Amino acid sequence: MRRKMMVRKFYLVAIFFIILPSLAFAQGRIRGTVTNAETGEPLAGANINVVDTQFGAASDEDGKYLIIGVPLGVKSVRATFIGYQSVTISNIRVAADFSSVVDFVLSSEAIEVGAVVIVAERPLLNLTSTNAVRIITQEDMVNVPTRGLAAAVQQQAGVIVQEGAIHIRGGRRDEVGYYLEGAVARNILNGELEVQIIQEAIEVFELQAGGFNAEYGEANSGIISASLRTGGKDYHAKFMAESDGFTSTNEKSLGTYSYGYSDFVATLSGPLGSDNIRFFIAGERQKLDDSEIIFWDGFEFRDEGGDYNLKEGVLQAGPLSASDFEASGEDLNGNGIMDEAPMDLNGNGRIDILRDSGSRGGVIGEMVPGGVLKLDPGNVKGAGRESWTTNGTLIFDSHPISLRLHGSASYSKNDVSRTASAFPITMIFNQDRIPEVVESTSLFGAKLTHILNSKTFYEIGLNYFDNRRLRQDPIFKDNWLAYTDETLIAAAGEERGEVWTSKTATSGPLSYDIFGFPFWRPGASVTNPQKFRQNYVGGTINFTTQMGSHEIKAGGGYRSYTIRNWSAGGSGFRGSSGGSGGALLEALLAEPNLIGACDADPNSDDCASEKLIWGRGLRLNNYGYDSFGNENDVEGYEGARNPVFSNIYVQDKFEVGDLIVNFGLRMDRFALDDFVWRDVPLFDSDDNPINDADGNQIITPGFEAPCFSLQTFTIDETCLDPADTRVEFSPRLGISFPVSDRTVFHMQYGKFVQLPELQRLYRGPWNVALNFGGQNFISDPQVFDLDVETTIQYEVGFGHQLTDNAAFDLSLFYRDESGKLRYRDVTVNPLVTNAASYQRYENGDFGTTKGFEFSLRIRRTERLSANINYTFSNALGTGSVPNSATSSVQLFTPNPTVISPLTFNQTHVGTINLDYRFARNEGGMFKESGVNALFNFSSGHAFTKVFGDIGQRGVEEGGILADDDPRTRRPLEPINSSTTPATFTLDLRLDKTIHIGNLNTNWYVYVQNLLNRKNILNVYGRTGSANDDGYLTDPLLSQATIDSKGPQYEELYRAVNLAHRQHFWNTQGVSVAGADDLFGQPRQIRFGVRVDL
Repeated sequence: MRRKMMVRKFYLVAIFFIILPSLAFAQGRIRGTVTNAETGEPLAGANINVVDTQFGAASDEDGKYLIIGVPLGVKSVRATFIGYQSVTISNIRVAADFSSVVDFVLSSEAIEVGAVVIVAERPLLNLTSTNAVRIITQEDMVNVPTRGLAAAVQQQAGVIVQEGAIHIRGGRRDEVGYYLEGAVARNILNGELEVQIIQEAIEVFELQAGGFNAEYGEANSGIISASLRTGGKDYHAKFMAESDGFTSTNEKSLGTYSYGYSDFVATLSGPLGSDNIRFFIAGERQKLDDSEIIFWDGFEFRDEGGDYNLKEGVLQAGPLSASDFEASGEDLNGNGIMDEAPMDLNGNGRIDILRDSGSRGGVIGEMVPGGVLKLDPGNVKGAGRESWTTNGTLIFDSHPISLRLHGSASYSKNDVSRTASAFPITMIFNQDRIPEVVESTSLFGAKLTHILNSKTFYEIGLNYFDNRRLRQDPIFKDNWLAYTDETLIAAAGEERGEVWTSKTATSGPLSYDIFGFPFWRPGASVTNPQKFRQNYVGGTINFTTQMGSHEIKAGGGYRSYTIRNWSAGGSGFRGSSGGSGGALLEALLAEPNLIGACDADPNSDDCASEKLIWGRGLRLNNYGYDSFGNENDVEGYEGARNPVFSNIYVQDKFEVGDLIVNFGLRMDRFALDDFVWRDVPLFDSDDNPINDADGNQIITPGFEAPCFSLQTFTIDETCLDPADTRVEFSPRLGISFPVSDRTVFHMQYGKFVQLPELQRLYRGPWNVALNFGGQNFISDPQVFDLDVETTIQYEVGFGHQLTDNAAFDLSLFYRDESGKLRYRDVTVNPLVTNAASYQRYENGDFGTTKGFEFSLRIRRTERLSANINYTFSNALGTGSVPNSATSSVQLFTPNPTVISPLTFNQTHVGTINLDYRFARNEGGMFKESGVNALFNFSSGHAFTKVFGDIGQRGVEEGGILADDDPRTRRPLEPINSSTTPATFTLDLRLDKTIHIGNLNTNWYVYVQNLLNRKNILNVYGRTGSANDDGYLTDPLLSQATIDSKGPQYEELYRAVNLAHRQHFWNTQGVSVAGADDLFGQPRQIRFGVRVDL
């Protein structure tokens, strides 16, 4: 057993016996006073209990009480006292780390009023908060014309969503922390939320836009924390179904299309044999036939000057007349092929069909299937998605000890027509081999809470997280060598009643070339396969006590990860639009003696050669799997990565008069299980030290002297040392000052640290060697000796309740950010390495963000309620993404040192949500019906106008200047000094509740982008327009190609690229910048019903 694994196991055992750091499990507090209704005097000894739980407390001599460790969500609280009527107050919202104030006024039993039940109004202000916190409950999401956690987050102040990524207060997309039931739900490789959460399963979620307590960490811009619902003492079941199937696929109706959307959710909750054992479970199945949901007009393209004709499905030479054809759509001669009527659009007597030019290796003059390129409107083919998700909790409540179990699991299967090698239009003839991605994620946890007394409790928790992803060919799955095998491809085509031709035994069917544009032939392999897995085991222990006016929390936790990846690039397992492909199979067939050499003798020279063919030929990125995709248990670059994250914290929240002070200190420890190149001292030919002018031996930094063999294309891992463990301390200070029961001020200062995306760090040996070889442009290199990113944030704000039903809060913030990843060029020392100069990431980008957030909340008044959120921000930095400076580095200019607007900077962003609703006893035919309108707006985001030549772009991409290869791109203005057009959408939801016996049913329809506005989200840098990339309008760029390819090239370019943005997708849609499309989503109409049993 490896020593590293033994050390990890020791830590996993040790966690259960010592305090190790992490995030505290979310709990809340309820406090207040109990007084006599007649005299106003405090009542000592009254019993206050949270209904349907074991949590409670007794009032002291001043009538005050405090209940700690209360589970989050909407609760009811009951007060009882001998000789007094009991009072129950419902609709109390318990949020993490805050005190819900519930005061009771009890009447004597002599006054016969019976038990009193009061429905509390939701507080408009939180007088104890020392930072900006948004608390969203199930009730807040149910009537809004959106669905899901991400949509609810987008409506909050401080949040900007761009290309589907969440940015909070100017932070990069990987700077948000995600927690579910207190467990980390974040993918540490890319920073995204990895666990699927069903909307109906959410009890409450909190958004903290910076300024959070010391118990939270590993996120520099914000925290999103969700808690799942808990079962009660009665059984409840709910069902939800919604669909957009009001019309057929590709058929336009009501100004839009159906995208094959359907969503079904079922929940069940209640006791399990005892009121002290309660469960909740939710399941969801969601399906989309077209997950792109974009503006997609469709087109039909023919060659009007064709020299070939089609009769009975057979290519004919020479002009034919209409009399030579039988009726369209019939098979009159019984040959099994539909007879087609002629299509002669230009009247030249020849049938207009599309044929292969043969310039990409295909057969010259071969007709494309059907003889026409037809793209149906509305829906993108090959973009289906289907997922299944379950969330649940199980509570064992035996006061003073309770045990809470939670679990979340999901499985999804996606068809991915938008990959690095293929896009929907290029795949129009090859639907059978669209890559599929199969992914599963699970998160399970257990939390033990022990209340020692009314003021002290502790928690112990365990969590397990597992995420697996498989990208594969839909026919041959993980039989990778079959991807380009001519015999197997032909057999697969025969099974489908088709002929899948191939030029060579190893390339698979080669692409059609239609006026310079590549289109994948039926049966062509387009998949670069991947196997990926990450998991962690974690534990937490936390202690909370109330000591006088001080609430003290301390604790910590530990997470140990195992991360494995095997992914292929290049054209080793797929064809190439350039006419080549199948490089791996071709190389192996050329040297059959190497096949299986590593199985026979892993230490042989033949095994090394076999690995070289796989590793270099496939451009492998493998760690935790060997070169052939088998899970391994080795050290070094090819071994699994086992980072360990741990932290400890202490937090003291206390009151000094009316002043509330919240001070905390956090220590983070990051052990990354990575490597750095050893520094190399210089010697002359006689092995004498080479010294500098001061007599000190010259040392070449390790990153300038990587050990690399150009002959074997491998790195020498004996030159590597373990990377240092990072330890960081982060102080936090928050102050709240309630001026009155209607006005509160707060101030906050905090230091926050986190690691960048670890996908920039973890790379396999072949991927690293590719960088050192010097033969390739690497736009996304590796980072060596990774350090943390640091943010210092200042915040000041105040809230004021304007009336009994309206309040606002305003928060001003300033963030200073440093240590973000940036792209740089490394010049090596040729005296000590064979490696070529290369590119790497390093910590070095910096920036600032300043702005303010404004929120206005209006309780329902005369049936109308409103929430208005607005954010002003100015996010500046030296780089928006790690490789922002690629162009300048490639031109040998220094990295930027002057901050400019970031590409995700949107100066003005806001939402207005209005809800008008009739109660059950009013409105006549409109009773229990409502309408909800959601208006979103943005001022647009920053971009740079640029110019440049075509560079290495193919004719199918024209002159686009994009992020995947910006080497020919030059700015026309200061960086990001232009702004895309402003955007807005209006969403609308109508619903009506109908009671059918014991069933409560709610029937609804909601429309997203009601006005069907074609919002411009991105533009071409050459023109600043979303409709013109500047290529065809500039003869210097395009005329030579138009002259050689003919006018049909221009027509096809307009249809494929300008109308349907395929070159933008190819160069931006799957790039590290994460761009998605030029336009926002079109109108979507969904109908649904909710049933409560």
